[in-house]
Amino acid sequence: MDQENKGNELDEQVQKINALHTELTSLQIQSKQKTIEIGGLLSTLWDELPYSGIDSWSKNSLAFSERTARMYMGSFAKKDKELWQNFKF
Repeated sequence: MDQENKGNELDEQVQKINALHTELTSLQIQSKQKTIEIGGLLSTLWDELPYSGIDSWSKNSLAFSERTARMYMGSFAKKDKELWQNFKF
């Protein structure tokens, strides 16, 4: 393989790497946004439920554990800090 073909192949690989990185960054942001949205919805519902009914409601209604629900709500509570934390562009 000559130098020009090697250079083209390298350029294509670099472009693909950068495109994949951009896609992953976008997915990370979307994931954080959805986590915060779920947390907001759960926080609203949690406030409306009697304390004694939270456990049974979460077990019967949610596809995930109460612990996970609390993680979502925690993300919502600190949403301004969490959304952009750990992102390096």
